[in-house]
Amino acid sequence: MFIFNEAIQEDLRKMREKIYSLETSLFTQELKFQRENEILHSQILRLKNGDELSDDYITKKLTYLDMSPEKAFEFYNNNDKNFFLLDVSESRFQPLAELPEVYRIPLEELENSNHRLPGKNHSILVISEKGVRSILACKALHEMGYHNLNNISGGYKFWPGFRKNHNKEDEDTFVA
Repeated sequence: MFIFNEAIQEDLRKMREKIYSLETSLFTQELKFQRENEILHSQILRLKNGDELSDDYITKKLTYLDMSPEKAFEFYNNNDKNFFLLDVSESRFQPLAELPEVYRIPLEELENSNHRLPGKNHSILVISEKGVRSILACKALHEMGYHNLNNISGGYKFWPGFRKNHNKEDEDTFVA
């Protein structure tokens, strides 16, 4: 009888391991499905709002649009566009000219400052010193449930409104 009980115990242990493995796999698939559903939701909202989406944005299931500085500047100056301009630069960074509509929330404070942000479907333009922090912010904002995210590539460094008398010798100097 002792051998029979050990065999049953071993079978039960193997069944528990299989159940645990299946539960883990199911949980992973649910997370993947939820993420893809959020991305699809974002794409549908952007299409509904008339946004031009690249094939890459759709096929690669990107979570934010990279806007060239020129396209972002055009978007910024279009009075028909409703957007929230978010600057996630380091707190000590000061551009030579402030964009009047900008909300400054350093990247490090973003997670604890979402009460200062608009609704999760509102169009958000994200800018930073050189565009790296804004990429990280777009990723963080997506994880927080925001869907209409736009990274301004190159950040303030290449913002067309600041490059009028830009010379190559001083790459970090801007004029308004």
